[in-house]
Amino acid sequence: MKMRPILCIVCAMMVGLTPLLVNAEGAKPQPQPLSLRVLAIGESPPPEYSLYRSEDDEPEEEGSESSKGRGAGPRISAIPIMKPENLAHYPPRPVFVSVDKRGKMMRPILLTPGSLNPRFCVLKRESIQLSKRKQGGGKIDPARMSPLHKIRVPEASNHLLVMLKKLGTTYSWKDYRVHTVDLSPSKIPAGHVYLLNMSKAPIQMKDGADKTMELRPGQRILSKRIDENRAMRLIFEDGVLKKQVARKSFRYSDEIRYVVVVQDLLNKKPNGVKQGVMVIREPVELPELPPALKRDLKEASAD
Repeated sequence: MKMRPILCIVCAMMVGLTPLLVNAEGAKPQPQPLSLRVLAIGESPPPEYSLYRSEDDEPEEEGSESSKGRGAGPRISAIPIMKPENLAHYPPRPVFVSVDKRGKMMRPILLTPGSLNPRFCVLKRESIQLSKRKQGGGKIDPARMSPLHKIRVPEASNHLLVMLKKLGTTYSWKDYRVHTVDLSPSKIPAGHVYLLNMSKAPIQMKDGADKTMELRPGQRILSKRIDENRAMRLIFEDGVLKKQVARKSFRYSDEIRYVVVVQDLLNKKPNGVKQGVMVIREPVELPELPPALKRDLKEASAD
């Protein structure tokens, strides 16, 4: 009986040492690729915010030689050039993401409200750093980058959606919040629909059987699996105005998941098209690996 406490202490010490021995002798963790998507959510400013007027351009008289064919008035650049005072009306652009473990390959991302950037692969790590240039353009140089946001990556994630959502009621992107969604197949299986309400109002959805679901602002749910023999149809209604805003259909695929992002329903693109409900077709497979990432994975497997 007196030996029992000593035996328990020895056993506990052995159990505590076991992970250290395994870590010391076992293979080191191999780097993994991470599929990344970035989306800016907010209303796009009118087209005139991106037009440039030269200070020395003076109104011309109608009928003058240089004004023929376009009428009188100040000349406007044929190529839209952003005015410095209007930069605040757009999300940070471009932002850069380090792809490889050396941090030498930077992927530029042009964020446009309501437009989804193509997915791409980076080296998976505990956090992904979004950066921007300190000043000017030219060659992409990691030494000239300043940190913008650090995105935490879930441990088991291999597909990640990063959303920058503008706050406030103006066009200004001075204040925005970053949201992440784990799009891994273990979280969102093939043939399923994942719903996110990123708008300021509750959203009601009706399926073909007239069953109603309601999503509160900020709420996320994984919908039921799509029937292999029948398409799933969802009708989206504004929960306050009780007005239909969109209809979407989804067909089963063992290679695709659907991610539905409900944005503010009054958002419009510069051409006036409403962009209230976005459907993302997210493949199960990872996208093509960039050369730098292939090199990192090859070097790690050779170690």
